[in-house]
Amino acid sequence: MSLKLLNPGDAGILEPMDTSCFPDDPWGRKGLQSHLDYHEAFLWESPTPLAYLLLCLTPWEAEIFRIGVLPSHQNQGLGRKFLSAVFQVYPNLDFFLEVKESNLPALHLYESVGFQKIDQRKSYYPDGSSAFVLQRRKSE
Repeated sequence: MSLKLLNPGDAGILEPMDTSCFPDDPWGRKGLQSHLDYHEAFLWESPTPLAYLLLCLTPWEAEIFRIGVLPSHQNQGLGRKFLSAVFQVYPNLDFFLEVKESNLPALHLYESVGFQKIDQRKSYYPDGSSAFVLQRRKSE
């Protein structure tokens, strides 16, 4: 499996993956394109794309906006391997993300790679549900 940094011309690769991973809340071509124009994105390939990650970088931290593993490849440890590979690209950065409190599979994944709950955002999502803010400290 390999990690591939995407460029602004790759929105067409991400759109069907995003729709497959998040059928109830896809970002759409414009949202994905906007992200690629200003932020980082990665694919996890073997040799075809199996997962993607949208990331915002600053000099001191990285915020994961979205990670999606194709449904046919979920629950096989792929997300854990993918995140670990991304952490190796940015070993000197802390990582942050928000996750819906009820998304237990995602919480388990994030905790398994070193994220810890540091805060809660009440009524964060449009449906009124809350989110946990998670942090993974940089590799020391």
